[in-house]
Amino acid sequence: MILKHALYLYQQQTTTQLHKQQIVMTTTAQHMQIAKTIQQQLGGNRFIAMTGSKNFMATPQTEKAFAGLRMDLKPNQSGANRLHIYYNTRTDSYDMYFYKGTLNKKTFDYKITKEQRFNDVYCDQLQCVFTQVTGMYTTLAPVLLAGI
Repeated sequence: MILKHALYLYQQQTTTQLHKQQIVMTTTAQHMQIAKTIQQQLGGNRFIAMTGSKNFMATPQTEKAFAGLRMDLKPNQSGANRLHIYYNTRTDSYDMYFYKGTLNKKTFDYKITKEQRFNDVYCDQLQCVFTQVTGMYTTLAPVLLAGI
């Protein structure tokens, strides 16, 4: 009888652990999907080729911030070397956060300067805001049309 009860408790515990892992996996998959969607709305692979952005990372949702996408930027007119784009689920819009982050290699202090924030940016405005802040075009279309 005790052995049956112990086996039953073990099965319940294993089932609960599997259920928790599935929840975490679903959440991580949702974060990845949000990051991929943001990248596509910026222009996808054309955006990467035109701007030279790299080190893309899906950021998880925390108490202070929504899920989103983080990337490193090439040198640009704003001086920012990082961009975070957060998906705001309440307003169905994005928050863009450009900044320059530097790491002191002796003390390992991370210092943030040259901050610029843009709240409630809609998906069709992402490319325009990016171009206005950095001076980098996200597609060839504006360059080609300017020559006509």
